[in-house]
Amino acid sequence: MILDRKAAKIVLSTMAVCLTVLAVFLAITGKDITTSTATAQEPGIITPAVTSNPVSPIRTTPAPQKTTPAASPTPSPAEKPLDAPSPQLPSLDIYVSPSSQKASPGQEISVSVTAKAVNCGISGSEISVKFDPAVLQVAELNVDDALGSNTIIAVKETGNQSGILRCALARRGTTQISASEEILARIKFRIADWAKTGSYNLTLTEVKLTNEKDPPQTMTGVEIHNGSIEIVP
Repeated sequence: MILDRKAAKIVLSTMAVCLTVLAVFLAITGKDITTSTATAQEPGIITPAVTSNPVSPIRTTPAPQKTTPAASPTPSPAEKPLDAPSPQLPSLDIYVSPSSQKASPGQEISVSVTAKAVNCGISGSEISVKFDPAVLQVAELNVDDALGSNTIIAVKETGNQSGILRCALARRGTTQISASEEILARIKFRIADWAKTGSYNLTLTEVKLTNEKDPPQTMTGVEIHNGSIEIVP
């Protein structure tokens, strides 16, 4: 028994020396005894080895890049052909000229009925002028050369009783398209001695004109401009 005790002491002393040497070694090398040495285990107990899960690398998905499509060239508009000038439409104005004038009782004044044609010709005319026969009297009515030389005069009425002057004319030969003024009637009025002051109208109540076509056609859209005479003392 004494030998067994001595042997046990020797073993324990030896183990203490080994542990001291191991501690000094670990202190010098900096190793952790918990990871470098196996943990003392009780007999019959198996400690499974601990395996560390490797850290999966973080995958970064690159942000999709926005690509701007290249602008397609804008096709240049096709050049439009120049529009052909529109043909000028026929037009016709008929008016009393001058449109207004002054006169005194007992005087004579002259007016005309004039037609202005554009892009057309006048081959015939029928006109009527209304006036006040109590104040005005037709002294002269001249239509001899209204539509060229040798004008055909179908109607020529002064209208001093009715107060309506009438004339119907026609051109001899071919009618040309023109842009001129033609005097259809020259009228000279005499103002009555007893006429009162005021304005008296000269109104174109009937206007019928035919064009240059064969056979002539009645023209529409004629612009009419009336006149007046102002009686002053």
